[in-house]
Amino acid sequence: MKIEQIICIDKNVVMISYSSLQHYQLTCIDTLGIVYKHQGIFYTLEAAVVEARKLIKIITNN
Repeated sequence: MKIEQIICIDKNVVMISYSSLQHYQLTCIDTLGIVYKHQGIFYTLEAAVVEARKLIKIITNN
């Protein structure tokens, strides 16, 4: 697994990794340090980023 991108959204950290199985996965760390591993897989980096933004909205209740 290779870290493809790390981004900060509203003080939350999102790591997008690329698997040897040729898909992307998300891991988020919120402002309290809680780690959320998204169960979905994404076939493009852009789709993973869109889903990361949705996940942060859910985590932060925005």
